[in-house]
Amino acid sequence: MKLLDQRVDSLATINDGAIGKTISSLKITGNEIVSEYSELKDISERINRADQLVNCLDSLNTLALEVSEVPARSAAINQEYMDRVWNPFTSTLMDEQIKKPVLEAYENVLLPYLLEQVQNTITCDNLGGLIAQLKNHCLVRF
Repeated sequence: MKLLDQRVDSLATINDGAIGKTISSLKITGNEIVSEYSELKDISERINRADQLVNCLDSLNTLALEVSEVPARSAAINQEYMDRVWNPFTSTLMDEQIKKPVLEAYENVLLPYLLEQVQNTITCDNLGGLIAQLKNHCLVRF
């Protein structure tokens, strides 16, 4: 839990609305999982759930890292869809964004949907799927 708290605190500079909210929800989820575990009275049950707790917190940490990389991945995608265009009026090369509707859909539909999925559906059981979605969201070529 300490590693997750440190990761979330170090990512506090990322206060972009949805990303900041998603990172905060990861910390809240981690705290809830630890408090559920601490409320267990049966020692044998605690022993059985300890490995699950550690794996879950490790996955939450990985998910926090993936969420923190979303802005860099978005910038890379935007850079990928820039094209050098000759402007004959000023006799210069200019950068122009190509496939604007696709990029707008990515930024206004896909990313908010993925971040909302992370915020609303976090459980220890589905963390692997959420991590895979975030890792692979920018691998799709438009």
